[in-house]
Amino acid sequence: MKKFYLFLLFISGGLCLQAQPYGNEWIDYSQKYYSIKIFNNGIYRLDSLTLANAGIDLTSINPQNFQLFGRQKQQAIYVAGEADGVFNNGDYIEFLAFKNDGWLDSLVYSGGANAMPDQYFSLYNDTIRYYLTWNNLTTNLRARSFTDTSFSSYPLAPYYTTTAFVKYSTEYYVGPQLEGASQSRFVYGEGWYGPRMQGAGSPLGVGATTTSTVSTPFVYTGSGAPNAII
Repeated sequence: MKKFYLFLLFISGGLCLQAQPYGNEWIDYSQKYYSIKIFNNGIYRLDSLTLANAGIDLTSINPQNFQLFGRQKQQAIYVAGEADGVFNNGDYIEFLAFKNDGWLDSLVYSGGANAMPDQYFSLYNDTIRYYLTWNNLTTNLRARSFTDTSFSSYPLAPYYTTTAFVKYSTEYYVGPQLEGASQSRFVYGEGWYGPRMQGAGSPLGVGATTTSTVSTPFVYTGSGAPNAII
C-alpha cells in the first residue's frame, strides 16, 4: 500500500512539473528569428536596408506577415507600406521596446516580486533581446496610426503625476548565510543597493547621513499641487 501511495505521489508531482510554463512557449520552431539587442527604452525603426543587410530575403516575405516578440510575448508593431504586400525601399517597421529590468528576476526570489529590493534593475544584464520573425498570417499584432487634431477641445490639466527614482548599485546584499554559504534561491532584500549609512562596516560610520538628489524637472507648484511620496 505504501508503494502505491508513493507511486501516486510521484505521478502527481510529475503532472505538476509538466504544468509549469518555461517562458519559451511563444517560439514556433518552423520560423526564423532575428534578434535585436535593446538596452534603452524607446521607439525603434528597422528599415528595408537594415533587414536586407541582416540577410533577410525581403522579396519572399509579405510584410503583413512580420511579427515581433519581446518579454515572452508578441509585441504590436507599425509596418509602413505593408498594404501592398511588398516590403519596398523606404518601408520600415517601428516598435516600442524596453530595456531589461527586474521583470523576470522575481522568479529567482523565494518571496517573489515583493522580496526584490529594486524591480527597475536586473541582477544579470540591462540588455534584452527582441525577436523579429514572420509567418503566413495577416492577423499579427499591429500598432495603427491615427490623426487627432481636436485636442484643443479637451480641458487643460494643470499637472500630471509621474515616478522618479535614483538607482544605487555600489554594494550588494547577499542575505543570511550559513557557514559562508547562501541559500540557493534569492532571499528578501538580496540584490544591489547604495552605500550603507550606518551599521557595522559602513563606510560612512554609525549614525552617519547622506544626501541623494532625485531629478524632478517641471515641478508644478501652483494651486492644488500634489505632494511627493517617498
